[in-house]
Amino acid sequence: MKWIKEGDSNSRYFHETIKSRRRMNQLVALRDGDQWVQGVEEVKGFVKNYFENNFRESWENRPNLNRVLFHSLSVEDNTFLLEPFSLDEVREVIWNSDGNKCPGPDGFNFNFLKACWEIIKYDIVDFMHEFHSNAVLPKAVTTSFLVLSPRRIIRKLCRTIALFVWCKFV
Repeated sequence: MKWIKEGDSNSRYFHETIKSRRRMNQLVALRDGDQWVQGVEEVKGFVKNYFENNFRESWENRPNLNRVLFHSLSVEDNTFLLEPFSLDEVREVIWNSDGNKCPGPDGFNFNFLKACWEIIKYDIVDFMHEFHSNAVLPKAVTTSFLVLSPRRIIRKLCRTIALFVWCKFV
């Protein structure tokens, strides 16, 4: 209740809450077998080495495709695939998609696109043409975050997501 009353105003309570949260989320030491890794630089180095060692790939026994023959596209098929998207093609894909699926990164699902098609159709087609010509998606569409979190936060988050999914489909 105190947070609701005082909120995030520049108060002593706010700063104590932030300091407490920072202490709880701080990664001071890691256990490596029987030893402890302590200190900011040592923990950073340990985590970096851990992931480098686990995701390193050995290149000596990689398969090759020297004797595999692939079928090639005809000139007509290649030309067809390189043509920009037409308004009718984009509309057909949207209309053939289930409108109740999860919203995209912009928060809108296909029902919204169908309902507002006459207003937004040229913006959508322009977006598709920009992607087709540049082969680059806007950064907001491809953004992701990697966060190391304490286990109790992850467990709480998993329970929250499970509850949300259960509520959404019930």
